[in-house]
Amino acid sequence: MSEGLPTPANTGANGMQLKGSANEPGFRADAPLEGVLLKTVKGLAENHPRSLGGDTNAAFLAGIVHHLTNDLESVKSKLNTKDAQTLELTTQLTNSRINETKLIEQLDSANKTSRINQWTGIIGTALLGIALDMYKSNMQLSYAVGLLGGIILLLPIGITHIGNKR
Repeated sequence: MSEGLPTPANTGANGMQLKGSANEPGFRADAPLEGVLLKTVKGLAENHPRSLGGDTNAAFLAGIVHHLTNDLESVKSKLNTKDAQTLELTTQLTNSRINETKLIEQLDSANKTSRINQWTGIIGTALLGIALDMYKSNMQLSYAVGLLGGIILLLPIGITHIGNKR
């Protein structure tokens, strides 16, 4: 399909690129003034307090900026912790839903198997009883009816055995 098409020049790719992992944590870019604002206010408060309204105002402003910067870092740290907890809980919820689905499927299968066992037990036992009465009456067909009843009684065991081999 690509016959006759020219080869692109200077694509920027060399064929050695690798796909990144989807599990890598996202890149955390610092806020534009993070650290810079605090350093600037502290520097002004220490070197040029008059530019901030005097010694008292400079110390007060530097304290406020320092406090707000610490609060921001604390909130970011808590947010990262909450994000990790949310991811873990989401993973647990997903695993729980998968396990729930598996258990529901197993329960449905067990209910169906139980019904099969009940019906084959009823029919097989009835046929064996009929075969016994036929045998007492010296009927030759009693052997065939008894064999059929025994096969029906053993049918669930055979089905289970075949199902376990898969």
